[in-house]
Amino acid sequence: MGAIYGIGGMVLIILIIVGLAIFFEYKRRQEMETLARQFHFRFFPKDESGLLEQLEVFDLFTKGHSREIRNIMERRIKSRDILMRVFDYRYVTGSGKNSSTYNQTVIYFQSEHLHLPQFILHPESIFHKIGEAFGFKDIDFPAYPAFSKHYRLVGKPEARVRGAFTPPILTFLEQEYTQKRRWWVEGQNHELIVYRKNKRASAKNMVEFMKVSTQIFDYFVETGTEPS
Repeated sequence: MGAIYGIGGMVLIILIIVGLAIFFEYKRRQEMETLARQFHFRFFPKDESGLLEQLEVFDLFTKGHSREIRNIMERRIKSRDILMRVFDYRYVTGSGKNSSTYNQTVIYFQSEHLHLPQFILHPESIFHKIGEAFGFKDIDFPAYPAFSKHYRLVGKPEARVRGAFTPPILTFLEQEYTQKRRWWVEGQNHELIVYRKNKRASAKNMVEFMKVSTQIFDYFVETGTEPS
């Protein structure tokens, strides 16, 4: 009898956990939809247009498995020739007890005013520093030691990547890092994504998140780094 009660208790706990997960996801969707209306974005609760496949040109969207895009806010700003999307992205690495789930809010920009080389920027970890000792170098800027210390930048061709990362961008990212805001940025051609790994922006912080991401976008527009 005790075993039966034990199993029943486990089932109840699982049902509660699942129920809470469903509730919080529902609440998240409602918050994102409200924000979309407030800022004149279109809202799509699910990816029904093949957005995930379109974004697989970025490294983020090739990681792990069970990838899913939800709560898409989309707006085309005609006056600036910008298509902007804000959405939640989830993926899983590993399996079973060794699995890890990553949830992050991503902001995507597409604009003919962007002329970017292919690059990936993210905070540098101890593993990257060890890799550098074995010859896995990234792109550093001696005049900006804090940026070079805290961020790993890779891309090609290197000359164009260096041209895209102008002093204002480097200074801005250094300052953001000191404020414990560690950004991940990927770019190529007319597209740019900005996010913080495994960080979903709350409804309360979404305005600031969009503001900073747009600042990063504007810095890259100002570089005007067209292919040579």
